[in-house]
Amino acid sequence: MAKQRKRIALSEDEVWAFVAEQRDMHVATINKDGTPHLTTNWFAMPQERQIAFNSYEGSQKVVNLRRDPRITLLFADGETYGELRGVSIKGRVRFTDDANENLQVLRAIAERNMAASETRLTKGATPEKQAVKRTCMIVEPDRIISWDHRKLAENTS
Repeated sequence: MAKQRKRIALSEDEVWAFVAEQRDMHVATINKDGTPHLTTNWFAMPQERQIAFNSYEGSQKVVNLRRDPRITLLFADGETYGELRGVSIKGRVRFTDDANENLQVLRAIAERNMAASETRLTKGATPEKQAVKRTCMIVEPDRIISWDHRKLAENTS
């Protein structure tokens, strides 16, 4: 099994290219009772190979991360088993305390998801207004696990 896992792993460049293609990110944090708390968020990559996201300060994920900064992110796609691709990033969150950094992250998320967020932005939910209510987090990866089942077909010929 370990040999097959190596065959389907993505290179570091492939990992970050795949993440950059995704719109949604699944976020797992740890509740006070030790159970997982799983949500989906939009994100941005304000710097190369960096993932940033935001949420309301009182959200469960922020409460959890302030208590325990460990996080797991999942990016995945594919319709059939032979098409499954994914990246799981385990790490820790760093909260941004700088107002300019927060605003940059919020702008990057809005810009990255402009088509989907255009309606909200026209109703006045600009990054500048959101910056007052939201906190931004930067993920510092400890371990990255990846897979691309399309490589299974490549390796059987």
